[in-house]
Parts: sequence; structure tokens; C-alpha cells
Amino acid sequence: MYDIIKCKMYLEDDPKVLFQTKDLKCMMYYYTIRQDGRLVKHHILHHIIPEHKRPFYNTKQWFTNSKFKSIGSLKQEHVKNTFVDYEGILTFYVLLKDYIEYKAEFRDNVCQQITKVERKITPPWGLKGGEHLGTNIYTS
Repeated sequence: MYDIIKCKMYLEDDPKVLFQTKDLKCMMYYYTIRQDGRLVKHHILHHIIPEHKRPFYNTKQWFTNSKFKSIGSLKQEHVKNTFVDYEGILTFYVLLKDYIEYKAEFRDNVCQQITKVERKITPPWGLKGGEHLGTNIYTS
């Protein structure tokens, strides 16, 4: 598993997307690197929506395609934010058309700088791990 990061600090390509990281708890938690460099964890509760309250309940799509049964099945509730004490390098990445990776350097719990990692790789679909690429990508 992995965690999800939104970066509000300046990024070289500024992709405006959510990134993944394996450098934190790897529990599908949501984090933000704020503009001031602090790392924040978003505490979110997930609620399961009863079937009869989902948007496609009892429609033709509901009975013909099982994907429609899951649409609208979860609701997120933001509870609070907490600052995360983090020291060292935090790597985060995303695979869009190309693989994009950044390294954020944290000192005294504040991100000092973010650098883009230049790496020419093909998408690692079907590869075990990613360790042979010199990265911490996880694919199954």
C-alpha cells in the first residue's frame, strides 16, 4: 500500500495532481506539504452508504453492471488535521503520461527544498517491486 500526498509548494512541472509515497505509514492516509513546508496529516473517516441511498440503486445499470453498485458507496468525512514530525528525505511520485518523481528534504520538521528526480523509465506495469529500477515504486 501507499499514502497520498498533495504538494502545495512549488514543483518544477507543477502537475497539480495527487502523488503516492511509500515513505510514510503506507495505510492510504492523506497528507499535504503546505506552502510553508510543514507536513500535515488529514484525519478522514470513511462511511459506507447503504445500497438504497446510492445513485444507481434499482436502475437498469444496477442490475446489468456490478460497477454501478459501488458508485456512491463511500462518503468521506474530514475530522481534523495534525502536523507530522518528519526528518529526512520524502520521495513522492505519480505516473501520468510519464513517470514524475520528487524528493522533499525535511529538516526541523519543515521542507527545505523539493527537487525533481530525472529518470527515464518505462511504466513498471507487471514488474515485481521496482527495486531494480533504483526506486521505491511498488507495483503488484
